[in-house]
Amino acid sequence: MMLLLKRTPEQESSLQSYLQQIQSPTSVNFRKFLAPEEFGQKFGIPDTNLDTVQTWLAKQGFVVSKMKKGRMAIEFSGTVGQLQQAFHTTIHRYLIDGIEHWANSTDPAIPAPLSNLIAVVASLNDFKPSAHLIKGPKARWNAALDRFIPDLTITNGSAEYLYTSPGDAATIYDAPNSLNTHLASNQIQYDGTGFTIGVIEVSTVDPSDV
Repeated sequence: MMLLLKRTPEQESSLQSYLQQIQSPTSVNFRKFLAPEEFGQKFGIPDTNLDTVQTWLAKQGFVVSKMKKGRMAIEFSGTVGQLQQAFHTTIHRYLIDGIEHWANSTDPAIPAPLSNLIAVVASLNDFKPSAHLIKGPKARWNAALDRFIPDLTITNGSAEYLYTSPGDAATIYDAPNSLNTHLASNQIQYDGTGFTIGVIEVSTVDPSDV
């Protein structure tokens, strides 16, 4: 598991100032980035606060395994019973879509004396983000151009075009209308009534085209 820690107000103010300086060309710190260890020493939790958190973890029976270089997160391990008692929550098993998972049933509680040092307890479940990858169209390698050419690209003379229909546009931009082939069954549909849309173009617009 992991504890995410809190900076002191002074550290947070200093960090925000530094982040602005490294992005400002007029600052002496412009693009002067810090190594993880340097960042931890300057903006990480102070040693006194770190000792307090580690001592508390040890008293609860946890084993501290690693301190992140940025000094804002502590990895630790322990039993379910220790976790439930220390953070006043319960861990349950859940069956979702035929797959068993485990997670806390209520939000963990941070002990009051440590509320200004600990931001959150992380990794209290085995849920992982699922990929939302949607495969694009097939393409072919063009050795002469040294790049992939999508199969949907149409060549007209010396120019290449990728034509899209209203249905393509509706699907690409997840428009809430019946042309969207991925429209959810319970999603509200709109037909544009009562709305005005402005289109900004870096070109001369022919009113007859519009």
